Amino acid sequence: MSMPDPSPDAFMVVANLLAVIADPKLAAKRMSDLERQIEAVVKAREQLAADRQQHATTVAAAKADLDTRGATLLKRETAVGIAERDLVKRVPLAFF
Repeated sequence: MSMPDPSPDAFMVVANLLAVIADPKLAAKRMSDLERQIEAVVKAREQLAADRQQHATTVAAAKADLDTRGATLLKRETAVGIAERDLVKRVPLAFF
């Protein structure tokens, strides 16, 4: 089993050269279109990187906020538990 030749087909290269020679304006238009598409891809990659950074910052801020709220809630629950324990010590069980 032989591997296919990865080089471009010689006839395809010649056909492309003939197309450029036959219609240079169309070839120039296609090249400018290709350059605009490449620029659009580069801008999209840059925007994706910026969006990912913004997302990471937002997630970190949300986690920090949740940790703060969790600590506050734990303090409140602890205070309620202590208050309940103190109430049970002060009120005799026979009263209930």
